[in-house]
Amino acid sequence: MLNNTLLLDDSTTHMNQTPDSPSAFGNNKAIDAIRNAYKDRTIRIIMLTALIAVPHLIAYIAMFPGFIQADHQSLIAHIAVGTPTQWHSLLWGYLAYPLLYLSPSYGIYGLAQTAIFVICAVYAIIELNDMALLSHRASIVLAAIFAFCPTYLLYNQLYASDIVFAYVLIPLTIHLIKITVTKGAILSSTRFDISLLILLFVTFSLRKNALLVPLILFPVLLLAYRKHWRRLLVCCVIFVASAVAISTFWTNIIKATPSPSQEMLSVPAQQIARTYATGGEVPDDVNEDLSKIRTPQQWAESYLEYNADPEKMNLSLTPTFVYDWATLGLHNPRTYVDAYAGLMHPFWQLNGSVQSLGIDIDFEEHPDFTNTTCKKECDPHYTAQIEAAYSPNKERAAHFQETMLNLRIPVISDALILFFFNRAIPLYVFAIGLVYSIRKGRGKDFLIATIPLICVLLSLLCFAPVASFRYAFQAFGMLPVIVFFMRSFKKAKPFTKDR
Repeated sequence: MLNNTLLLDDSTTHMNQTPDSPSAFGNNKAIDAIRNAYKDRTIRIIMLTALIAVPHLIAYIAMFPGFIQADHQSLIAHIAVGTPTQWHSLLWGYLAYPLLYLSPSYGIYGLAQTAIFVICAVYAIIELNDMALLSHRASIVLAAIFAFCPTYLLYNQLYASDIVFAYVLIPLTIHLIKITVTKGAILSSTRFDISLLILLFVTFSLRKNALLVPLILFPVLLLAYRKHWRRLLVCCVIFVASAVAISTFWTNIIKATPSPSQEMLSVPAQQIARTYATGGEVPDDVNEDLSKIRTPQQWAESYLEYNADPEKMNLSLTPTFVYDWATLGLHNPRTYVDAYAGLMHPFWQLNGSVQSLGIDIDFEEHPDFTNTTCKKECDPHYTAQIEAAYSPNKERAAHFQETMLNLRIPVISDALILFFFNRAIPLYVFAIGLVYSIRKGRGKDFLIATIPLICVLLSLLCFAPVASFRYAFQAFGMLPVIVFFMRSFKKAKPFTKDR
């Protein structure tokens, strides 16, 4: 355990009262007994697990069997017919396949996803508690956020690699907090290094954009903690080797179709399409090249301000395409800026329009994503579940945000837009946290701990084809942990804790 100078929440002293002293709740002996029992680490883990798990299990039962996200329906179907594709995480696909496809109900997978969330959340709370960054009382508050926040309750019923990715970023963030709290000393622990590498490998395997994390993390750690450069260099080499190995395994052993480069071209495709749609200036040589992909009329008709999926289809990242895109941008700079803002503004505009992208789009089940791939080769029991109509509870869940907004309930309806399902919240938490941490002299610690958040934000603002909340949710799991870590910055008294 850690043996370092840490910061102690003043409210911890309340939890260290003797059993005979009055509690904040009065002299109720039952409450005092629970409070004293909570000091035991094992009992605390059990209580936190129950507090978080029960509401999520209730939500799971209410919305059973849950929702397989449309793109991931296609992934499972491709695995079932023996034509796997790397469009989405194959690690998630093969681990989820037995629970989604081979089980009596694909809803069984929901128990596994709930378990992953609960484990990650409890781990984060216990570790923050052990590092004295979180009092016992604050740990209950953090657990209540994970337990009752509608964002987690609803999106835990969406079965997708994006959701698991969001959960795995929670312990990864905790690991980075440990590095800052110990001033890098924990990097000398082989056990810690192995667990850090596992988390980096899993995140990379769940989302390709997670490659940004080690690309930024290792250079930053090498600069911040130079005396551990040998271990960091070894970790970097091991990660690169494992990333290459898993990519080679999917491509050469499993024979999975590689993910097309069009996934990186959402913004360029959007900018080109808007140029045609608005009658922008297109040089003859550029028009000749782009017309080989689709006609000018097709470019113009494919343009949707909030969705780049139609425009990026069948594009490839080639030198010619890069040249055409850059040249067109020099002639139409304002159009390029407008195209980017139109696509990405929900990620930074707090009161951004919901457009057609309410959260219900994430919960739409498209049977065609399964049937087109299966072509009657898949298990009829599985395809029948996909084709089944929504139950009343699933229907309510899928259209939850739309229903609540239409009711126009004071505070509640506004909170859904401005807080619980707001794509801009991660960016504002980071920006406000950065300013706050710099004012407290903890800017370096904050930046290191938030590297996963920074990478998610960069990937969204550079590559997202649509401002779906499912993408923004990747950052939501980390946010409570980051906020409570920032909360420790205000403490003035150092505390040395041996564990």
